[in-house]
Amino acid sequence: MSSTQGNPKKTRASRSENFTPSEEATFVSLLPDFKKYIEYKQTDAKSREEKNRGWENLVEAFNIITTGIPRTEKNLRNLLDELKKKARKADKADKKETEKTVAEYWDKIWICEISTCSFVSDKPAT
Repeated sequence: MSSTQGNPKKTRASRSENFTPSEEATFVSLLPDFKKYIEYKQTDAKSREEKNRGWENLVEAFNIITTGIPRTEKNLRNLLDELKKKARKADKADKKETEKTVAEYWDKIWICEISTCSFVSDKPAT
């Protein structure tokens, strides 16, 4: 038995620098040209090959345009995932704000109707 049994300490992979807003904008501007490749849902061998080639071309185009550190396919895939998450979160927040506004609107209408209603008295008429 080895004396190094158990959980050996795992070293953390080095992190690349955060994307700058201009890098994100460049990436977003390139997406429409490559969308048919990177968002393709087919999983056969030919489609996967085209998808991988599309990502390679996107990475190459991105690195040619930007002046920062060269980015890898993994970096750009992660960026796309993060941008999608942000978009879904913003959309969800917009829907909640709309629901809140509609609820407040109906509350105001309800309060106005209640305050202007004439209630029938419980006292018997004499």
